[in-house]
Amino acid sequence: MQQATALDPAQYRPLPPLKGTMERGLWRALHCQAGSLQRWDARRQYGLDNRQLKEVVSQEFGRFAGLAGPDIECIAWRGGDDPAFWWGGKDPVKPPTLRGAELIKRAREILDIPWPIATRH
Repeated sequence: MQQATALDPAQYRPLPPLKGTMERGLWRALHCQAGSLQRWDARRQYGLDNRQLKEVVSQEFGRFAGLAGPDIECIAWRGGDDPAFWWGGKDPVKPPTLRGAELIKRAREILDIPWPIATRH
């Protein structure tokens, strides 16, 4: 699989205008793996319920990761059975900034993930 670069318009999109906010940090965490833009686009087409969204958030987060840089505060995240997000870095004493239902709610809002359309068979 090829690595996405800023020169490949099919793979690159600018960050949303959330600079300096927890939402931008969460957006970055949810897009940390190669191919995540396309996967989120596909999920937007069909929608996800909360259980499905929690599962894919956990997959996109991976085991544990974080980042820091000149334009964003330190952030950290973990996947697994209990995905969580830390704004301002992971401190072993500090509880996650977002986890559980609040994490899923924020992810749905930031990524604009609709609920699936109920159909009858």
